[in-house]
Amino acid sequence: MIDRNRLSRFLDTAVDAGDRDASALASFEQTAAVLRKASFASGDAILLASTHGLGTIGAFFAILDADLVPVPHGPGRRDRLLSAASALQCRAVATISGTGLRPRIDLRHVPARNHDQPPYRPGEVVLLTSGTSGIATGCVHDIDSLLTNGQRHLRSLDIGTGYRTLVSLPLYFSFALVAQVLAALQSEGSIVLAPPPFTPTNFNADLSRYEIDSAALTPWLVHDLLSSTWQSPSSLQTLSVGGAQLPPDEVRRLRDRCTTTSLAITYGLTEAGPRVSTLVTDNIDDARLASVGRPIEGVEVVSPTVPGEVRELIVCTDTAAKRRAGAVRRSEHREQSGIVRTGDIFSTDADGYLFFHERHRDIVVHRGNKLNLRSVRQLVEESPLVVYSRTRPTVEGYALHLFAQPTADASDSEISRSALRRLALRERPTQITISRAERPHK
Repeated sequence: MIDRNRLSRFLDTAVDAGDRDASALASFEQTAAVLRKASFASGDAILLASTHGLGTIGAFFAILDADLVPVPHGPGRRDRLLSAASALQCRAVATISGTGLRPRIDLRHVPARNHDQPPYRPGEVVLLTSGTSGIATGCVHDIDSLLTNGQRHLRSLDIGTGYRTLVSLPLYFSFALVAQVLAALQSEGSIVLAPPPFTPTNFNADLSRYEIDSAALTPWLVHDLLSSTWQSPSSLQTLSVGGAQLPPDEVRRLRDRCTTTSLAITYGLTEAGPRVSTLVTDNIDDARLASVGRPIEGVEVVSPTVPGEVRELIVCTDTAAKRRAGAVRRSEHREQSGIVRTGDIFSTDADGYLFFHERHRDIVVHRGNKLNLRSVRQLVEESPLVVYSRTRPTVEGYALHLFAQPTADASDSEISRSALRRLALRERPTQITISRAERPHK
């Protein structure tokens, strides 16, 4: 579990670059007071609906400290949040609002389900499944396992203790929460939260102003950097990239911009804890810039093991999720403990470097987020005007084709609005087409 003295120091030194009056420690104490007044039992899960800010950091640790189970989740409409909370068997939805020393913590209780045994235990954390949006599925981890994975990630980057990291990614991303926030806590480092929106100018200003040692970005944000004149400041020791595959030519261009900074390409997924492999690009030949490196400490590749063989990547790790939670399909295959089937197609070379080939067809990177297209189809088909739908991955994200009832007395724009209002802005397609269905309404 988390050492209370270390946690207090960590929360007290955390900085929000967009709200200098904010305090993670004040949020921790305020959330703890709110939770004490609520009627929760040990092990109850709380959906934490927020994207960024020290209020979220403080609330996350306060939920853990109260022997409750935090479920980090992005912001959204009330009905979507309540639906997700119900599917994940949460007892409440907590939203954070306001700024400064006293952020507002709003709790909305969710009717409890009847179950033979409590779904969660104190010390657990539920992280949303990689690529999931809309369908409420998660991975149950022990907090100690997440702390271990974060530390191993830092060792793969050759980062020691006491460093300062800039967090630019949403805190419900496991990459940000585990590889940055929890890793910094465990290594007695400190964090600075960069407020949205991300821009190369603001990024560089925060790196220099706060003398940042380490930062992490997704390929979506790297594209912005490379479209500008950005050069890494001398204070930045390590820049890591994760969340999706970065093309080799962009890895090369980014490394050229990191004149005094070590650039690392990483791979991971929530089910694995989440970090799986790291490629530190210093002194790496160009052919291997297409790889995501070698497995980090505690991760063993089960498949593929023959150099050049192209197969689904299967790994074994002691930081793998304990079990699934939420809207899990009954037919879903139960894996052996510690074994993770990634769904991603890889090959390996003779020295154990992993090379990504393609992702599961239902998972796309859309507007900087991993999106589950199966989830999108399920959501838009809730519209009474939509019989069924099809999705198609594109370079920009995905295209959506809606099949409406042949006899529906509605225009194409009405059908489109009916379907799209069920999606968050970050989930909406780059293209949409509509036709009339031939088969009867569902």
